[in-house]
Amino acid sequence: MNKQDLKEKALVISVTTAIFLPARLVFYTYVSQYWLASLGLISAIAVIMYILVTKNKLGRFGEIYRKQIAKMVRGKAAKFIIVISVVCLVYFGSSPFLLERANTLYVEEKEFYLQLLKLLLNNVVTGKSEKFNEKIPFEKFANERSIIQNIEKSFSIAIGISDDITNGWILHFYTVGFVGELEVLTLLGFYRFAYKTK
Repeated sequence: MNKQDLKEKALVISVTTAIFLPARLVFYTYVSQYWLASLGLISAIAVIMYILVTKNKLGRFGEIYRKQIAKMVRGKAAKFIIVISVVCLVYFGSSPFLLERANTLYVEEKEFYLQLLKLLLNNVVTGKSEKFNEKIPFEKFANERSIIQNIEKSFSIAIGISDDITNGWILHFYTVGFVGELEVLTLLGFYRFAYKTK
């Protein structure tokens, strides 16, 4: 991999990100918030780009795009993308479940840490040192839990706090990410088929 190849890869990633991510966010925000409704949006855009590339309508960028996609879908790069996409699918897909647990099962701990975080941020901004009078809900911490349960609980609370602070944008982003990763796997299959003889 030389400098020119790295520049081309960076260009393709930048352009596709600049097209795909805003398209998904605009669709999710203004057309439909139901994640299944936006499934296929990025694939449709990618297929249109593929058609434009094959008809030489994207000029020099089209040549770079075709070359980099053909490289990406073969060999180690494709395997790496599949592994990353599967990991992201599991993470993004489990986030609504973890958020629901944060807002039900772990709501006391979540509220405790959220208030503590807000106080700490306020102290940093104002320079004042206010005391935190809330008590840790010890009855929740006293339960014996396995390492996996503790990890699940920590992720749930972290996602719950993040979602509260961002007024629901974390769940919004994770939903977009989940659908996006589904389409990455679909596109990888499409491009492997499209470029198999090229």
